Amino acid sequence: DCESLAVYNIDPVIRASIKNLMRGKNLNTLQVRAVNEGGVMAGRSALVAAPTAAGKTMVGYLAALSAVARRGRAVVLLPSRALVNEKWAEFRDAFGGCGVTTIRSLGGIENDDHSLRSSHYAVAFLTYEKFLGLVLSNSQILESISTLVLDEVHLISDEARGRNVELLLAYFRQRADRGANTQIVALSAALNELNGFDKWLGAKLIAEKDRPVPLRFGVVLPSGHFRYWDSDSAKVGDANGLFPAVAGREPGEYPESVQARIAEALAGQLLSNNQQETLLLFRFTKKNARELAASISNALALGRCDSPLEKLTVHATGREGSSISSELTKVLERGVGFHLRDLTDEEREAIEAAFRSGQLRALVATSGLAMGVNTPASSVVIVDNEKFDGQRKPYKVAEVQNMAGRAGRMVESAQRGIAYICAVDVQHADYL
Repeated sequence: DCESLAVYNIDPVIRASIKNLMRGKNLNTLQVRAVNEGGVMAGRSALVAAPTAAGKTMVGYLAALSAVARRGRAVVLLPSRALVNEKWAEFRDAFGGCGVTTIRSLGGIENDDHSLRSSHYAVAFLTYEKFLGLVLSNSQILESISTLVLDEVHLISDEARGRNVELLLAYFRQRADRGANTQIVALSAALNELNGFDKWLGAKLIAEKDRPVPLRFGVVLPSGHFRYWDSDSAKVGDANGLFPAVAGREPGEYPESVQARIAEALAGQLLSNNQQETLLLFRFTKKNARELAASISNALALGRCDSPLEKLTVHATGREGSSISSELTKVLERGVGFHLRDLTDEEREAIEAAFRSGQLRALVATSGLAMGVNTPASSVVIVDNEKFDGQRKPYKVAEVQNMAGRAGRMVESAQRGIAYICAVDVQHADYL
């Protein structure tokens, strides 16, 4: 019950705002454990590991609000600019009217960097990279922080960006060795890759394996055969005829071409059979994401998606004649969208809002979106199972969990989310 948070000196108005943000619901099991066992509202450090949509974000908010109640300040770090914008706006709208000064910094003219440097804030939202840059230029920023919330902290295992997370944590560990007492609340969806991280962090581990909405996850073949595992029962099963069989791999053909055919056929069946279906498809490259969005839009013609089209005027985006904007407009005319880093902030926000509202029923995104923004869907299709950054590498478990975890996430009345990963043939399915 949110009223029980009074013991942590949380103001009645803020308690009411927490209740409103949770849509009138009480704290769930994970959140209660994080408060009672993890001590996140008592200034103690904790690592909270749970599936996507289990309620970890609220744990971070509770830690930040309790820091403010103790007359401290909190910094919340997030893996993407889009996520900083989303969570900053959500937190500001919920608690800004309660006197909680909320700022953001992610690069750009709307930054609140001066407020951060001068400690004129209560809660600040930043990307990992932006915060590291500020710390490297002025380490005194650390002195004013009483609570550090690290969202998607499994980013530390990323080969490209993990060094930034590790360097930041090294700064705080050095300060702890000198007697500083900064609370660290780390949030992770990677249950299988902790590797003693909680002990290295000096944090209490709070782990939950159950999803609020059960997940059915498996591999789908060109024949339309689906082999799956259910998260709630841990049972395996299979189903035939998800869609009419598509051509298998031809000699010399890239696996990605077969996987794209599977994804298009699967999208056709799912979206045609259920008008309430919302489908999120992941591709590794931006080019492949745009091509898949175009092929699905041409094949299905789901109907014009008016909401983002009305927002994406030349005046709003400032991208007159842009080929990306033209492509986006064409697929939106047929009810499909794509989400890439090449889009402007306005374009991304319009697409995300339309997909969350259900007006846009099919969205093709690069895999980076899985750690990016709140994009709930009834079903997820992971088209590729490898990434390419100079050489082919399989996705890490945490990356696959993030993508699959979008299925059923925060979808009203969802009984089960379903995630599919495309397999070229039986041997490939066995490997996956």
